[in-house]
Amino acid sequence: PPLTELPAQRFYRFALTPRLRFAPGDDGGVTGPAPRFVGLPVSPLLTMSVDVLPAWLVESVTAVADLDNIKLDYSGGGGVHASFQLTHLLLEGSCIDVGSHQPPRGLQFELHGAGATSVPDTIVMANLGYFQFKARPGVWRLRLRPGRSRALFHVVASSLGRVEGSAESEEGVSARVMLNDFDGAFSVVHVQQRPGTEGEALLASDADAAAAGGDGAAQAVKAADAGEGDEAGGGGLWDSLTDLLGGGGGGGGSGGEEENA
Repeated sequence: PPLTELPAQRFYRFALTPRLRFAPGDDGGVTGPAPRFVGLPVSPLLTMSVDVLPAWLVESVTAVADLDNIKLDYSGGGGVHASFQLTHLLLEGSCIDVGSHQPPRGLQFELHGAGATSVPDTIVMANLGYFQFKARPGVWRLRLRPGRSRALFHVVASSLGRVEGSAESEEGVSARVMLNDFDGAFSVVHVQQRPGTEGEALLASDADAAAAGGDGAAQAVKAADAGEGDEAGGGGLWDSLTDLLGGGGGGGGSGGEEENA
C-alpha cells in the first residue's frame, strides 16, 4: 500500500557505504551516499535530518527549503534536496582538582595541534567538571589557557595519554589526546593548584562573593553559573543554538550526505 495509508510518522533510509565512491572525472572527488524518499505524504509538515553518532557534528550545507518545515505540496513536484556534511568530532572531558576533589569551575582549556593549528578555548563547567571541544581527527595537545588558569593550576594527569612539559615552562603541562576514529574521545583530566595559590579564587566573582559574604556570595555564584553556559563552547547543543540564531558556518571536513524527499 502507499505510504499515505500507513500510520508511519518517521521514514528512514540507511545511508552508509562500505567503501569510498569517487565521482566521475579526474579530480578524484569523493561522492557521499544519496538516499531517496519516494511516495511520502505531501500534506503533513515534515522535517529532514540525519541520525548520527553522539560525537558527530553534522550540518546541512546545501538546502533550498527550511528542513524543519517541509511541505511537499508546496515544492511544485520537484521535491526537496539537501546535503549534509560531517564537520567536526566532539572531544569531551571532565576535569577534577586533585586537592579539593571538586571541578575547578571556570578553568579554561585550549587545544593545539601540529604547527599553528588550534581550537578556540573552552571552560570547565560546575556540573561534573564537563568541558568539550569540536575538533578534527589528529593528535592534539590539551593544556591550560595562558592567564589566570595557568597561573593558578597545572595539569597532572589525563586518562587518554601521558602529560608532557613542565609546570614552570611558558607553555605549561599539556596532555596528549588522539582522535583516530569516529567515536570522538572523552578525557578525564586532573589538575592541581600551584603551591602558594591555594587560597586564591579562580573566578573574580568567587573572590568578590567571599569578601561580601551572606546574600552577596549567593548572588555572585548564581551570576557566575548563569554566564558559564554562555561561554562553554565546543559543539553539541550550544552549536545547534548558535546555528539557529546566527547561522554557523559550514566548515570543512569530509563525509557529505545527500537526501532527497
